[in-house]
Amino acid sequence: IFETGGQGVLGDVAIRDASGEELLTDISATFIVEPDVAMVFLTFKDVTEKREVEHQLAHVAQNDAVTGLFNKRMLNLRMETVLARARRENTPVSLIFIDLDNFKKCNDTHGHQTGDELLRAVALEVDRQLRVGTTAFHRQDRADAEHLVAHALSALELRGRGSLGLFRRADRAGV
Repeated sequence: IFETGGQGVLGDVAIRDASGEELLTDISATFIVEPDVAMVFLTFKDVTEKREVEHQLAHVAQNDAVTGLFNKRMLNLRMETVLARARRENTPVSLIFIDLDNFKKCNDTHGHQTGDELLRAVALEVDRQLRVGTTAFHRQDRADAEHLVAHALSALELRGRGSLGLFRRADRAGV
């Protein structure tokens, strides 16, 4: 490209400014070739704030505002990905559904803010128990799933106040 002239862009290059702060930059390079000289002009554009806003927008678009977990759209996309992988690799996969008993009564009696805090606490505890990120998918059998949910509810002093639903894709071809 240098011999003929042209241009190119390197995106999201981390550099440090004079104060030592890290910035994300897009670097544009324009190559100019003349008979007696070849030149490169570099232009640096700070895109740090733009990337932060994009990250925030992606989070809002993909996550539930109350729990911080994936929203329905992302859950469906993740389920499709996990199930396709399980089919390809012929491995089991489980999806756990948790129903908190009397949740509506909690919301009505103590207010939506308290209900939201309870949902966040349960989501965080289940996530902590899974230790696999914010998607509650885990390869396990029903007993493991029941133990995980019971442990999470117990840790929040909610033992016996929730029920478990479990979808399991067996480890047989074609299922």
